[in-house]
This record gives sequence, C-alpha cells and structure tokens, in this order.
Amino acid sequence: MQTIALQDLGVAPPGGRPATGIERLIETLRIAPDQLATRLHDASAGDVGETVQLLRALDRILVSWPRAEQEVGWRNLAAAIVATTPSLQVPLCRHIVAALHEPWAASIAARWPQNLIAGIVGTDAGQQSGGADDIITSLRALHRGPSAARVPPAVALSGEERDAARGTLAQPRGAVPPGYDLATLLHILAALDIARFEEGLKLIERYVVSAVEIRDLDTVVRVLTDLGVLIRLPDARADLARAALRWTLSTAARDLVGRNLAHVVDERHPLRQALAAVPEEAVPVLLELLADEARLHERRQLVTLLAVLARDQPALLGTHLTDPRWYVARNVVTALAEMGTPALVPYAKTALQHADLRVRKEAIAALGTLGTPEARATLTDVLRHPDAETRASAANWLNAGRAPDA
Repeated sequence: MQTIALQDLGVAPPGGRPATGIERLIETLRIAPDQLATRLHDASAGDVGETVQLLRALDRILVSWPRAEQEVGWRNLAAAIVATTPSLQVPLCRHIVAALHEPWAASIAARWPQNLIAGIVGTDAGQQSGGADDIITSLRALHRGPSAARVPPAVALSGEERDAARGTLAQPRGAVPPGYDLATLLHILAALDIARFEEGLKLIERYVVSAVEIRDLDTVVRVLTDLGVLIRLPDARADLARAALRWTLSTAARDLVGRNLAHVVDERHPLRQALAAVPEEAVPVLLELLADEARLHERRQLVTLLAVLARDQPALLGTHLTDPRWYVARNVVTALAEMGTPALVPYAKTALQHADLRVRKEAIAALGTLGTPEARATLTDVLRHPDAETRASAANWLNAGRAPDA
C-alpha cells in the first residue's frame, strides 16, 4: 500500500531510483516545509485540478503518520496554500471549501489562519447570492470547538470488560499491541468517556492500517459497521466517530472496494452492506474512486453501486452536480439516471446549467431515456438554451423519442 510504503521509505526512494513527484513533496514537507509552496506549484504547473490531486495523495500518506506528525504536516500544507501565488491560491481555496465534506479538504481548511478565511470570503462576496454566507457557515462549523453536550451516564461494565479496556488503552502508542482484541474494544467503546473514547478510536485506526496491509476485509467491515452505529451517539463522541468513519472510508474502504469491486456489487457482500449503512459518508468516497477509475467495466459497476446507495437519498449525489470537475458532475448524472426514477428531473435541470457541454449532454441523454412528460417538457425548455450544441442535442433526443403519430 502506497501510504505505508512511503512511510517506511522515509524521504529517500529505494535503490537510488529517481524520486516521484509525491516523494519529493513528502521530502520537502519533512525537511524544508518553507519551500513547500514553491514545490507544490512546480509539481502541478500551477494547475488547480492537479494541485488538488497532489493534496489528496499527500493526505493519504499523512494519515499513516503518528498523530503529532500528522498535525505538523497538515499545518505545513495549510501554510503552503497561504504562501502560494494568488493565481493558484484563490481557485484552490474555493475548491477546498467546496470539498469540505472530504477528509483531506477538512484537514487543511481547519488549519487555515483567519486572514486567509477572510480573504476567501471577500473574494466570494460578489459571487452569487449566499456564496459568502455559505463559506462562512462551513468554515465556522469546521473551526468550532469541542461540543459542550453533556455526556450521559455510562452503562455499567462488567469487571472483565473494564479490565480489558483499561489494559488495551494503556498500551503505548505505535504499532497495534499484540493480542489486541478489536471486538472487545468496539463492544465497550460506547461506554467510555470522551477522552478514552478518542484514545480508543486512535487504536482502531492503527488496527485498520494493519488490516488493509494484509487485505483483511472482515476487520475493515467490522470497523465500518460499528462506527456506523457510534455516529448516532447523542453527544460529542458522535463527531469523533464520524471523523474516524470518514478516515476509514477514504483510506481502507476505498482500497478494498477497488480490489473487490466485482463482488461488492452483490447486495449480500458484507462490504456492500457496511457501505449501505452509512451512505452519507460512503457516497463522496465512491465518487472519488469513480473519478480515478479508467476501466469502463469497473466504472459501470461503481455507477450502479452509487445508484443503489443513494436511491432513497438522491440529494447525496445531487450536491456534487456543481463540482467543477466535469467528469465528476457527469458521473453524478449517470448514477442518478441509473435509478430510473422521476427524481432525476430536478437534478438534471441543475446539470443543464453546468459550464461543460459534456455534463449538459449527459443530462439531456438521461432525460431522453427517462421519457416522462416532465422529462420531455424539460428537454423542450432546453431548445431555448444559449448554446447551439446543447440545443441540437435536446432536439435529437426529442425527435428520437417522439411517437409515430405526433
């Protein structure tokens, strides 16, 4: 696994081979963080999309570092964005704000200085109504302190459970302790106070890294399932569990879904069932996996899986229709169309406003395939679209779907 391999490598690639772009960035992050802004700009050639991909890759490596080193790394990444050129900084910050539901973006934005946040809000003040307010709300939520919610009295533990928890949580940080009983820890986790609860989650994260390294699917499924229950706790521990769940999905589950995709589409597969239990967190991760997948058959399987997970909550997909990456927005339309329900129409209308013609054509094809009166009425409205190719595509679908006696 790349994250573990690079951590083991430190800063030097083995065998004297030339370092990759990511390895050079990791080296800079470790030993010359003041040069990171320049290196990041050079590695991406100033392209926002490429910079985002580099930040995602760096984040996947950072999460395998010890917690203190993670914090330093994320702070240095945030500082590098502050120091980069304005031509890259402004669009990059907007992209990060739009992706705050993703762990890599939240980790960076949570460490931005207040003057950068004020600058982002200022540049968006003249944008569409509500833009600056939405940014303020999102960043304020991200920077909020720990919840002051009162923790309810814990359920009484047996003496054996208390001794097991005390022994597990007393282990030194580092590798997973020998004999570590994951099942026992997950069983008693909900009865721990906030401080011990957080320590327990850190142990689980390390266990997940070890499980992914040996491709232990059952352990990852168990962790996903139990975290999916813990996010429903009525206090501050729910936020901690949700962060751990998103981390697990974006690292462990993402890799395992990619390796087991042919089986995950089966509704009886345990990983499929674990993802279905937490669709709010699973959908964004699967969209990123789909964006990176080049194989056509695997792309179709991922589209089907997304359609199933979001069938009862199409808004989970719909919120990504405004993604500036045309292929992500197009994938969302494809997954919504896969559902084959009238719920597609309002989301297709949003997609028809996308700046990229390929997204608009995908929305037109989805409406044409749906073929309901509302869908055809929407296609008729598209005949007044300012873009000629968009109008032509809508006309072709209307003609193809017209009844013989029309």
